[in-house]
Amino acid sequence: MTRRAGCIFSASFAAFLLFLFVWTLPASAQEQFFNRNPDFLYMQSLGDGKCNPKTATTIARFLREHNGRLSGQTAERYAKLITDAAKDFGVDPVLVAAIVVKESTARANTSAHGCYGLMQIKWSAHRKSIARAFPHIKTLKDLMVPENNIRVGTYFLANHIRRYNGDIDRALDRYKGRANAKYKRTLLQFYTRMMKSYRS
Repeated sequence: MTRRAGCIFSASFAAFLLFLFVWTLPASAQEQFFNRNPDFLYMQSLGDGKCNPKTATTIARFLREHNGRLSGQTAERYAKLITDAAKDFGVDPVLVAAIVVKESTARANTSAHGCYGLMQIKWSAHRKSIARAFPHIKTLKDLMVPENNIRVGTYFLANHIRRYNGDIDRALDRYKGRANAKYKRTLLQFYTRMMKSYRS
């Protein structure tokens, strides 16, 4: 191995160790985005009450802001699907909506890097677990149906939140597949904007 190659290897190994260190830090030692956010904590205090018509209206408006081709009727339908799934799986509908906008800009037919639909589900990695949880979703075409995609993505998010004992920031890292502060920062920006509209 040349000296240069050794340096590259050492730098890569050091970066890997740093990633492991950050990933294994307790939540209190990591940068917090949602866990201590006042808007997020307020919504959690509402319980199932956060999945209400006002929330759906806020979400529909936000979806249309980010996807000008989305009709009002479709935006309202997506918003209702989001609030219904969020209520069924016990998660925050505004957070789910933020993920939808970040992942697909509310475009149902979006695909990238093996991920599909409104919530960008990685079909090849999760098809078996999806089939177990949702027996009616047997094919990629089934997954692309907006209702199915939203329910699967929300189900995965809920499982991640339970896995990390309610730590939303770590659950979002898991949803993304890696720790990513930029991803969470963008979601929080979306979330905050929706909450400003919700409160007004």
